[in-house]
Amino acid sequence: MPTVDIPDKVCSHCGGTIWYYEEKRDVYSCKQLKREKHAEWRHKNIEKFREYRRNHYHTKVDKKKHYENTRKRVLLNPEREKSYRLKYSRSEKGKQKKKEYALLHPEETRLGKRKAREIAVCNLKDSYMRSLLSRNCEDISYSDSTPELIELKRKQLSLKRQIKAHGKAN
Repeated sequence: MPTVDIPDKVCSHCGGTIWYYEEKRDVYSCKQLKREKHAEWRHKNIEKFREYRRNHYHTKVDKKKHYENTRKRVLLNPEREKSYRLKYSRSEKGKQKKKEYALLHPEETRLGKRKAREIAVCNLKDSYMRSLLSRNCEDISYSDSTPELIELKRKQLSLKRQIKAHGKAN
C-alpha cells in the first residue's frame, strides 16, 4: 500500500493530506486513522497479534541482522541495557515469563543452567562457593555463608587447583 500525498484532499479526522491507497479495493484511507485503528485492533486482539508475530518473525527479520543490531545497541549503551535486563528479569512478569519459557523449552533451559554452572565453577563465583560450603558443612546453610567464609573457600579451592595443575605439569 503506497502512501500518497494529496494536498487537495484533507482528512476530516486529523486534517492531514497523507493517504494510503489500496489497489484491491480502489480506496484512499487516512494514514493517521489507519494507524490508530491498527493500534486499537492490536490492543483488542493481543494474543492474535503475538501469534502472528511469532509465526512470521523469521520471514520479516533476518536473524543475523537482528542480532547485529542488538549487539550494537548494547555496545553503545551497556548500562541502560543492563539496568533494563535487571529490571524486567526480577519483576513478577519477568519471573513468570521465565517459568513459561522453561516449561516450553526444557532442553534449552537445562543446557543454559549447565553452562551457567560451568562458568560459575571456572570463575569461582559466589554462588558456587556458597553451594560448596552448604554441601560440605552441615552447620552452614546456603544463606548463612558470610563473605569472609566465601573468600576463604575461594582461596582454598584456587590453591587446590594450582597444586593439581603443578602436579600434572611435572
